[in-house]
Amino acid sequence: MKEKIKEQKSSKSLATKFETRVQDFFKKLGFKNVRGGDSFKIGGSQIDACGGFGEYLLVVECFMATKRTRKSLRSKIKEFRGVFESTKRGVKNDKIYENKKRIENIYNKYKKIIFILATKNITISNVDKNFASEKPKIIIWDENFVNYYEKLYSLIGEYARFNLVGELNIKPRVNEMIKIPALQTKINSYMIYSFFIEPKKLLECTYVARREIGREKYYQRILKKDRIKNIVKFLDKGGTFPNNIIIALNEKPNFTKFEEVKDEWSNWPNWLNFGILEFPKNYRSCWIIDGQHRLYSFAKSKKETPIDVVAFEDIKPEEQAQFFIEINKEQKPVDSDLIWDLQGEMRPETEGGIISNIVKNLNAKSSLLNKIYIPLKGPRKEGMFKLSGLCISIQKRKLSEKITEKMRGSSKNPLYDRKPSNVVKKVSNSLSLFFATLDEIFDHKIKEKFIFTNGGLSVFIILFERIVSRLSKLPRKEDFEKYTKPLIDYLEKEYDTEEKLKRLRLNCASEGGKNEVSSEFIRYIRDIINDSRFGEDIIVSPFGEEMKITERNLGKLIQVLLEKENKNWRKDRIPIEILKKAEDRFKKKSISDNRQKIHEFFTLGECGIIIKRKDNWKIFKKVFISTEEGFENENEFLGAFNRINKVRGAIIHGEKIIFKKLDQDLLKIYLDKIKNCIRKRLV
Repeated sequence: MKEKIKEQKSSKSLATKFETRVQDFFKKLGFKNVRGGDSFKIGGSQIDACGGFGEYLLVVECFMATKRTRKSLRSKIKEFRGVFESTKRGVKNDKIYENKKRIENIYNKYKKIIFILATKNITISNVDKNFASEKPKIIIWDENFVNYYEKLYSLIGEYARFNLVGELNIKPRVNEMIKIPALQTKINSYMIYSFFIEPKKLLECTYVARREIGREKYYQRILKKDRIKNIVKFLDKGGTFPNNIIIALNEKPNFTKFEEVKDEWSNWPNWLNFGILEFPKNYRSCWIIDGQHRLYSFAKSKKETPIDVVAFEDIKPEEQAQFFIEINKEQKPVDSDLIWDLQGEMRPETEGGIISNIVKNLNAKSSLLNKIYIPLKGPRKEGMFKLSGLCISIQKRKLSEKITEKMRGSSKNPLYDRKPSNVVKKVSNSLSLFFATLDEIFDHKIKEKFIFTNGGLSVFIILFERIVSRLSKLPRKEDFEKYTKPLIDYLEKEYDTEEKLKRLRLNCASEGGKNEVSSEFIRYIRDIINDSRFGEDIIVSPFGEEMKITERNLGKLIQVLLEKENKNWRKDRIPIEILKKAEDRFKKKSISDNRQKIHEFFTLGECGIIIKRKDNWKIFKKVFISTEEGFENENEFLGAFNRINKVRGAIIHGEKIIFKKLDQDLLKIYLDKIKNCIRKRLV
């Protein structure tokens, strides 16, 4: 009994702290007449927290659990709705009490009341969200909402309040319009305006489109405190930005053309108009597509110089998101988890959208339940898996396509379906069964230290694809057990210490490392279950990453040694067709390719041709022949190099090469010799 009383007191204390936090939250954001708590009543109903803004009064009921739980809010919503009318009458008729005494009514000036249910430690279901949205409406906040706006306040001060009231669809008492001289043009189907404006005037009506609070289809990056701080310093020292802020106007604006401009200047283009742009000065009349850090830095800066703005007229959130992606592709990298999340929301029928929703479905299933970081659901918590990592693994394995990565011949992917929603369901269900099987058969240590880590999940998705590819039918639990149980003994023997497991995780940090580890597993499984067709292509792929590094280092060696001999080495010592191909690759390189020098674009085969050229060979002969690290003679070197080059070409083109373990050992010896020779010269 005493324990129960103690528990009740503890719960009461936590509830009181939560109510106080909401009250403090209102005060911090600048709401007026903030009150609440056990002793505060309006119209006979106890009010946990309330605060005023303009003609609106926000009335909050707090509801929490001591631990994270799934709990229906239906009865709480009904109970809250039951006090709506008495609360409204209390505000209007001076029925305000504190400590059982009627107090002066400072709330009757508020014409509209917004009712909010603030929750903590409760997973809110879509059913409850839908029920709360019915009339009379209740807005539901979870703790992420309060956390978000507290953080936003620390970054941009009072402008966080404008963001919040904008989200609540609160309008200013006076309907003002922003009127500004602007240029107007139409590009494709988009009406676009360009103008200059004082930043603090724009700050009051812009809304930071945000994914982390999970309220709407938001897409922006999270505001970074250090980045804002640095920009503020830059501005205060007299800095300025030559590039523009890009926004979306939520409503169709008014635009009055100045036709006389065209009349007075005969060269004025007919596709460009000049005039006055008008749009509402509401708290949410425009969203920032790009330039949020620049704009919000003015909230903290003393500088008030005008900024350049490009505004799109009334475009849909998915179009805003597409612009955001395109703009940021070539700038500061956008968080990849956010991009994948966005594709699932905005483009669910595309390949990226299907894959995104497969992973989101996994996040709702047993073994990975709420363990995947999905920006829509709130900030990332410690230990969560990366959405992007799982999406990329599924994409590389082609699990949502007609033929998976390693399927050959007439085989077809049993998980594929023409209808995107069916693909999402089939792939996520099968993967969920696979991970549940792993969860069941492996011990806690190996699951925690490897399997259920970002790298481990990627490796096992490779195994999953090989199982699907081998069977060409929907795998059952016993199929998954057959192909994964051999790894129980293997992992226990080969990775029996913390140090070995740590090294295994590090090996899985790169794509090449994941392929190497998965190949190691596949070869072992194949031998144990005596199934030669399982992962039959896995013979030489462990050397793939090693050969790629050797290829790069050979290119560097060529540059270093030939440049010593001849400053004009490219023209004089490299065959013109090889140089042209390398230059073409350099010009066409992807954004993510960090290679900067032409020699980094020589292939292994091209390196061989350059090295064996008569006028070059006398230089390279000293590196590879009759040295402590090198080969006995020229024939041995050329034979080794040709063998390595043949295997490298097969790996690149996905061809199958089968040779015995002795051949693999010999290949490793060749690679080690060449690597050691290069290393000595490049130190």
